[in-house]
Amino acid sequence: MKTDRLILLVEENFDEVFVLERAFHEAMIVNPVHIARHVEEAICYMEGVGVYADRERYPLPSLILLSMKAGTRVGFRLLMWIRSNDRFGSLPVVALGSGKNILEVGEAFRLGANAYFERRTDAADIIRLIQGIEMVEDIWVPTN
Repeated sequence: MKTDRLILLVEENFDEVFVLERAFHEAMIVNPVHIARHVEEAICYMEGVGVYADRERYPLPSLILLSMKAGTRVGFRLLMWIRSNDRFGSLPVVALGSGKNILEVGEAFRLGANAYFERRTDAADIIRLIQGIEMVEDIWVPTN
């Protein structure tokens, strides 16, 4: 397991970003995390354009955590883009959504998500969620 493997978190909601970053810390995940605030930023990051052209500073991610907001197609659009791109087709993508809409869950898997986790609000549940993501890909390194 390597600590240099980057996680790309695609999340528009600042509060959700804060909660997930805290959960990473409490779960002792030491991998670097880059936050993309919207799909266009995530695509620029992945393609290495603009400010993201420096791959030393902005390496390609080893895992994408992708927010799937109910009622929007934004997360699905990025997932389709990732899976249609030969360079990123095998990159692990974990969808984070409400879990309440079985059609949303099914669509995420149909479009190529490796896993789908229900978004939680309780800190202990979020830490368990983050630790559960470890099983998707051998990426994480706890500090203990």
